[in-house]
Amino acid sequence: MKQKPFVSIENLVLALHECRYSGGLAASGGQAGFGYARFTRDYLQAMDDLMTLLPSLVREGFSHIPQEQGIKDDPATEEELDRLPHQVAQGKPSGLVMSPKLVEEWRYWLDKWGVGYDDQYGFIVYNASDAARYLTVLAEYCRIHGDDVLDDQFVHRPSGEIRSIRNAAKRVAGWLVRTIERSDLGLMEVQTMNPKQTSWSAVMRDGIDSYYHPEGDHGEPVNRYAPVAYIENQGIAVGALHAAAELFGDAPERAKWLELAREIPKRTLEHFWLPEFNYFAPAVDRDEDGAARPVKLLSSAPMELLATPFFDELPNRRELVEKVVAKIFDRGFLTPVGVRMLHLDHAGLEGDYYPYQGTAAVWGVTQRVIAHGLRRQGLAPLAHDIGLQRLVSGLNRTGKAVEYWLVEREHGWVNYHPYRPALDGEEATVMYAAERPNQPQLWTITGAMAELLSEEAHETAPAGSWEAKLCVRYLLEAAEVPPALVDPVDHDFVIDVTRGKQMMRERADRLVPQKR
Repeated sequence: MKQKPFVSIENLVLALHECRYSGGLAASGGQAGFGYARFTRDYLQAMDDLMTLLPSLVREGFSHIPQEQGIKDDPATEEELDRLPHQVAQGKPSGLVMSPKLVEEWRYWLDKWGVGYDDQYGFIVYNASDAARYLTVLAEYCRIHGDDVLDDQFVHRPSGEIRSIRNAAKRVAGWLVRTIERSDLGLMEVQTMNPKQTSWSAVMRDGIDSYYHPEGDHGEPVNRYAPVAYIENQGIAVGALHAAAELFGDAPERAKWLELAREIPKRTLEHFWLPEFNYFAPAVDRDEDGAARPVKLLSSAPMELLATPFFDELPNRRELVEKVVAKIFDRGFLTPVGVRMLHLDHAGLEGDYYPYQGTAAVWGVTQRVIAHGLRRQGLAPLAHDIGLQRLVSGLNRTGKAVEYWLVEREHGWVNYHPYRPALDGEEATVMYAAERPNQPQLWTITGAMAELLSEEAHETAPAGSWEAKLCVRYLLEAAEVPPALVDPVDHDFVIDVTRGKQMMRERADRLVPQKR
């Protein structure tokens, strides 16, 4: 009897259930590193993915997320007025006691961050910069299901007030505008207020070694002691400002929201565009004199702009979209399971180490966002290649909703089975990584669900159109890297976590700047 594929709506719903708890949807199941912890970034992505499949689950998320919306400035937790939290972990959610092993891991990181832990209430950190997606996802929900969700109420825990979704959303818009207006570049910039924090202000690529200037033998540190602008946040900000104007059409701030939404793409081009690469930088930091400088990594981060309104009003939209699409299907990025986090040009700076946001890492959520963006730009056949033939087919071969895959750099071999030990007597390729990918991972589950549903409504670009010609061109490029669906290789790997952790610490020591 032929085995059913792992990726089906039924199987994915079962996996989703493992991430569900009284606080909403956790980023991963209870056995993962931060199991049963709610990450706003992950939650919002999942809500966006589940918009038409499970609308009631999406609706309750709008009430869960702002329950801890900030009320003060706290450098330790990076709380700010009206900022949404990045990570919420309850010690005893609805009376369920977290396992000692899980709490021990939480405490390890909290000690590093200098953040306290409460046995009952757990901990909250607010270093979120992409939580403005709350507005974008809320506006999409209202377009599809109606705006009565704005009147839903919840208890705001820091103040004890009963607040509405409408109130929470307006507060998010206020925080976003204040954040942009305090930037002398006029961009969505954030600064790490807690020097002990290991996350890059909670953007998706949040590992401590995810951003660096590709210079010297190992790369040079990004300046975390000044504001940093991240490319995907500019697209998120543009989408959130348009969403605020749509949600609150009679608000006096509406004209300001729309003006900022028009200006941010222009300012982004000025500061992020790298003419030598025909591509965007993933981030802009400040040099010792305070001048803005691009981080010249070739990253998949700019590809996420396709899923936002960032390009919509730019006069050279087609040209810019084509340049981004060219990078998606560049042989230095593309693998059988999707796009690498960093281009292979940077592999020499990593040595034998496999950073979880580096040149050998392919994240499922990134493939989902890229596929969604390609559809938004009218490039559905290309979205099919990334989202179905690579992401979904890769998950079918793995049989688990993994956080990411590691891909061997020289041959492009995918580690489809990261938990499988090497078989006795067989040669295996060793991967030195600090950890194995978590599973089940929330946004991998929901991304696969959304891709399956997108395939049901599969459309092609009109014959002879610019979009159709672009699809033909890059489908030929994609064919040079066989997708997981037909990838003939199933290599045996061993992940050496012990040595990998040591290599991570050595790398982090080189890339974490010392405070001046």
